[in-house]
Amino acid sequence: MDTTAATIYTDLILTGQPTMTQLAQWLTYGLGEEYTVPAIRKHLLTEEQRAELYTRKLDIADILNGRTGGEHRVFAENLMAAWNLKLDEPQFGYSRTEAALARHARRGD
Repeated sequence: MDTTAATIYTDLILTGQPTMTQLAQWLTYGLGEEYTVPAIRKHLLTEEQRAELYTRKLDIADILNGRTGGEHRVFAENLMAAWNLKLDEPQFGYSRTEAALARHARRGD
């Protein structure tokens, strides 16, 4: 996806109702936390997850940046795994790294 396509997609992601495939494709572009956090909040985060984040005094940026501390690590891993399942493609956590390596290997980068 080039920069122009990413900009168009960003508008769809943040203001529209993209498919999970479109959201997954957009996430691979890596536009940064200022776009990713609102997209997760809008399309991936459930009310139960939102409540649990609040109870644990964490936010999405904490989860994405690994600032969860030992006591919240399993929660963070489970949260990212749930998002990956919803997207039907690994985008978060260790599975994202594995998926990126597989994509690069297929493309020959």
